[in-house]
Amino acid sequence: MKKIRLCLILLTGLFTATLANAADAHINHGKAVPPSHSHELKEGTVQQSWTTGGADNPEYKIAVYGDTRTGLEVNKAFVAKFLEIHPELVVNTGDLVINGNAPEQWAEFEKIIRPLKKAKIPYYSALGNHEHDAGRFYKIFGLKEYVGWYAIDCWTSRFIFLDTNKEYNKGSEQYKWFVNELEKTAADKERKFLFVVFHHPPYSSGNHGNTYSVISSLCPLFSQYKVDIVFSGHDHAYERSVADGVTYIVTGGGGAPLYSKNDKNYNEYSVVFKRAHNYCILTVGDSKLKLEAFGIDGEMLDKFER
Repeated sequence: MKKIRLCLILLTGLFTATLANAADAHINHGKAVPPSHSHELKEGTVQQSWTTGGADNPEYKIAVYGDTRTGLEVNKAFVAKFLEIHPELVVNTGDLVINGNAPEQWAEFEKIIRPLKKAKIPYYSALGNHEHDAGRFYKIFGLKEYVGWYAIDCWTSRFIFLDTNKEYNKGSEQYKWFVNELEKTAADKERKFLFVVFHHPPYSSGNHGNTYSVISSLCPLFSQYKVDIVFSGHDHAYERSVADGVTYIVTGGGGAPLYSKNDKNYNEYSVVFKRAHNYCILTVGDSKLKLEAFGIDGEMLDKFER
């Protein structure tokens, strides 16, 4: 008999006291199989559920890419690839469009990712600088009150999204929320892997270079709480860096004009840099993690396991 995998997302708004500064999202699995797609509004909570066919597998895949912007054909090609792979989740590191104040750009973006929604593949994103904090972003992802930091659970993985366009230094509202989320994750025995996603990379050899405020304010937390991978975009290339035991991935090649390596922006922690449109596939197992980065033609740009 064919087994059914159940995914459940709960998007909880600011009505809950414990989530006073962010909307939360959770993807969990359960035993009961609800209708293939349902919506329920109850006490400020929007619930979306769906099922994916196939035998239970201890491994699952998650796709990560970013900076789609005006590269519509590249984004379409990557969405087509995601439909083939059928990951449990698609994550974008931000800059979905080039001008968040242009409604027609959001319409085009939503049209491109619509097949993923039809395939019941959830899609979430960090806020980039080009969204210009537009209300359309928050509406697409079900976030309340213009708060761009939130968390998603996908099976044994937790993704924490931060908004590096807003204040995140120690003592800020976002920083305190982030520390609380890290503490919750550390105490959650079901979460074996922890990923953090935001737009501006702490370490980068591209045009923008390192984001030193992220390095000073957030990187010590990544090391302290043993974050597995930090994903960013902003520089339109692929790069992997390793600093203080944490792996940093820049995946900003989702369609925006590509950047070359900038020798003036020295990144001492860089391991791999590729000027290429790219996406990453995470394969998560019971106790192992694999990341593969691919180019537009399917060529492998990078691979590592831990």
